[in-house]
Amino acid sequence: MIPTQNVYTSNSPKNINPHGNIKSNKNVHEESNPLSSFFRKSKLSITLPSKGKWYPEGILVLNDSGELDIYAMTASDDIKFRTGDATLSGQNIYDVIKSCAPGILKPEVIPHIDIDTILLAIRTASYGGEFDFTVSVPNTTMTKVIRLNSHQLLSSVAKRAESWDEEIIIEDETGQKLFLIVTPIPISNLFHTSKTIYQHRMALNSSLDAGEGIKDEAAFISSLNNLSKSSIDLLCSSIKQLKIIDKNGNELISLSDSNPQDSVKIISTINEIDIAYFNAIRNHIDEQRKKYTFYSPKQISTQEELLAGATKEWTAELTFMGSNFLPNSNII
Repeated sequence: MIPTQNVYTSNSPKNINPHGNIKSNKNVHEESNPLSSFFRKSKLSITLPSKGKWYPEGILVLNDSGELDIYAMTASDDIKFRTGDATLSGQNIYDVIKSCAPGILKPEVIPHIDIDTILLAIRTASYGGEFDFTVSVPNTTMTKVIRLNSHQLLSSVAKRAESWDEEIIIEDETGQKLFLIVTPIPISNLFHTSKTIYQHRMALNSSLDAGEGIKDEAAFISSLNNLSKSSIDLLCSSIKQLKIIDKNGNELISLSDSNPQDSVKIISTINEIDIAYFNAIRNHIDEQRKKYTFYSPKQISTQEELLAGATKEWTAELTFMGSNFLPNSNII
């Protein structure tokens, strides 16, 4: 007589070993696969500059330490990053982030102050912490290759003391105040605006003849207006609330971007305000952005750089949106 046994198949919801320990199917599969040690695992975890703020609920999954887990790229990810995105939609970057930072369930909503940190972390997990990077020498047309240590750059994120100041208050000569709440821009807005501006510039160029004269005045003016509108719309996408308050503290207007009709009114208001007030808003947003920007180590200008207009010492802003910070590869 054949003794009865319990039989557990790979189709069972859970697999139980002879010692009674419950294991997931995934773990059993990995243990039986001799290649599993080569599969991707989280290589490092990072503190996001935003600290997770400005993400819609349910979109961001952090580990127990409140950090984002980062995985190395696959060969497919590397190719996508290097080849870029002919549609200018940012889809190649979204795909790489979904693969290497799976805790971000919808990369399109990443606040723009987080993107460089995330991409630098992916580069570090994939290729190591030291690499050469080309920067522009300030006040010149020259470039320079410098050596960067990404571990030092990433560790500096958690030490930043400054935070994004959401409030802007601008007072006019009558004592009336313009009050704004501004937040970091989602990267999908940046990609959309970059694509739109590129298209309008192409249309602008097509309205010029070989001698740079205007061959189609109506098309030229239309493209110029659209170019201006795109830049203003991008700034407005940072505005969450707009209020006009009189000198006695009474609210005359209160608009919120959560209301589609108010969003239209916010754009209309920004289009109509004095250029000095517009610049004050733009400068405030840029000042907040710079709080989260990576900078190169201090550089000492060469004689050639000094003659070209560089200062004796300088630092350069670092941005990792392009593929130029990846190592050379023969993969494609």
